[in-house]
Amino acid sequence: IRPSPSGWLQPRMVARYGRVPLADGSINPCSSPVSSDPMIDALSTTMKTTPTCAGVLSGDGGFYSCVEGSEAKLFFQSDVSETEARTASSTVASRVMDVQTLPLPSTACALESTLSSTPPQKNQSVLSINNKTMIPVNLYWLNTSGVRQMRGTILPNQTWPQTTYNKYVWVVTDSGGTCLDIYVTKKEDSEVTLQ
Repeated sequence: IRPSPSGWLQPRMVARYGRVPLADGSINPCSSPVSSDPMIDALSTTMKTTPTCAGVLSGDGGFYSCVEGSEAKLFFQSDVSETEARTASSTVASRVMDVQTLPLPSTACALESTLSSTPPQKNQSVLSINNKTMIPVNLYWLNTSGVRQMRGTILPNQTWPQTTYNKYVWVVTDSGGTCLDIYVTKKEDSEVTLQ
């Protein structure tokens, strides 16, 4: 809740807090959050009753949020008189893309800075990566110095056959470069599935 800027009704307003998505819909986790995008104005601060919430309730001054499991309810309340009470509801969806379940990073990702591929040997093998997630993922080879080298983007429900050598290190990331999993190949062909 912030004081209403010029052009917005007084006394206060609700502003969006968070990181602004880039043009491709990805979010840079290192960017500074903003809290200046107005969403609702003329929010009264005189509401004295607190809404009922079976989960976690937070907020004050007429604006409350109630989180119950995976559902979030927002309450905008004001203390008005001589007015007919009306109920309004709204559905909110992502403005960038459909809401999707993203894969969680593997515990192997914490080791990336300590890994590198061995020099190539005679025998090649194939690492087949099945992307069963709902997002495109990027495939990187960690070279012999441990530096990522992009090899391609694997679309949802796509299988990517990657020629490799024994003890080569492969990193799979989301579109923002966040590690999702790491694979170290062996002499024989192998197959992995991202879920």
